[in-house]
Amino acid sequence: MSPIIDNQNTFRAILGAPPNTKTGCRDTMILSVLFDTMIRADELIQLGLKDVKIDEDSPNLLVHGIGTKKEQYHYQIRLSP
Repeated sequence: MSPIIDNQNTFRAILGAPPNTKTGCRDTMILSVLFDTMIRADELIQLGLKDVKIDEDSPNLLVHGIGTKKEQYHYQIRLSP
């Protein structure tokens, strides 16, 4: 599957667009998770704290798809200064 945004400058501009506030940090994280995992927005909204595993060697999300379908998506945690 090819990326929707294949230009790094465009990608950085989108992730850098939210303001440097609590809400902006939340929005940046939402965008990052959506881009990294390619899950649907509805799947992201349905995530609960128990579905997010960040303390493991391989961080992942347990995504509840359509019906009873569940999938694990591995993602990279990127920390910026």
